[in-house]
Amino acid sequence: MHNCIACPTCGFQRAVVLFADGQWWEALKQFPPMPALVVTLLWLLVALVARRKVLTKPFAILLWTDLAMLIFNCVYQNIIN
Repeated sequence: MHNCIACPTCGFQRAVVLFADGQWWEALKQFPPMPALVVTLLWLLVALVARRKVLTKPFAILLWTDLAMLIFNCVYQNIIN
């Protein structure tokens, strides 16, 4: 075991590779915030293509949820795991 500090996005790249390989459950276990971040990115993409207002109240809630999940992932990777 190595002694390094994991960042909040630790596991993201491995999760993307697993997801692309069709191992969705393993990808989710590797990086739990992935679904929320994908929804956020899709929301931004649709808003930009449709030229709609991005910063709405539901989007702000989604951003706070993303932040909370990233913080939890960092704590989990560094303390619990």
